[in-house]
Amino acid sequence: MAALRTLFGSVTLPLAASLDTGTLLLLGVLVVLGLLALALLAGSALMFLRWRQVSASDADQFRTTLSGPIELVGTASPAPDSDSFRAGVSGTECLVSEIDVQTYQSSGQSGGSWVTEESRTTTRPFHVETSGGTFRIEPDGATLILATETVDELDGGEDATGRTAAFLDAIGVERTTGSVDLKITKLDYGDRTRITEGRVDVGEEVYVAGTAVTDDPTVGGFGGPDAVVRARPERSRTERLFDFPFVIGDEGENAVRWHFLKRALAFAAVALLFGGVWVAVASAVLS
Repeated sequence: MAALRTLFGSVTLPLAASLDTGTLLLLGVLVVLGLLALALLAGSALMFLRWRQVSASDADQFRTTLSGPIELVGTASPAPDSDSFRAGVSGTECLVSEIDVQTYQSSGQSGGSWVTEESRTTTRPFHVETSGGTFRIEPDGATLILATETVDELDGGEDATGRTAAFLDAIGVERTTGSVDLKITKLDYGDRTRITEGRVDVGEEVYVAGTAVTDDPTVGGFGGPDAVVRARPERSRTERLFDFPFVIGDEGENAVRWHFLKRALAFAAVALLFGGVWVAVASAVLS
């Protein structure tokens, strides 16, 4: 045992002595930067895959079968066994609703940015009427790529009213508001808040990409769809990564393609940035 200690000691002690605290810190930074760059590259590759999958065919092309990976463009309407609902703040009749409550965070003289505090998504099964048939869409688990609109915006000293107040109470968002009387004027203070909605409205044209099945009990019969598109249950992690995506959008096929391509390019750009920093730090370690 003493001989082993002598052997290992003769190897490791000079190495440890040659690495000061600064060098060890730089090596740690290299590891972190390398892992971040790899994670970003993996994200970029996945977004490129999604872009390639939805770009491989057109949504309105002729198909000999309605089962399997499919892209659809058509008019959205409530499924016979479901109902539409009113969006939380705007009150618009819709089938899918994605609502974000955002607070303005000031960063001094350079301005600020809107930060999402709470998000709520509500969906209902709906039908899409296309030239190739009627499809039942079950939106749970889909990636939603929806145009958003600001449905309410509150200044710092402004209290919420109506549907906005009811929605904020329902989801448990509390705002700080008030005012200070300065005799000659009144100074309002508090949280500046805005609420945005993305929706699939009743009667709106919608784009759907997903995997259709024709052996579902809801298929066929009086008023039944020709196929069903839903998230596949009990998929492995590999299948979730590489299967055909399940996407719902309301700005058309090109907007969905651009959504994935834009994210792929953004991930790749940040990965290159981290890679450049990694090279600079590695040069400092080796110098």
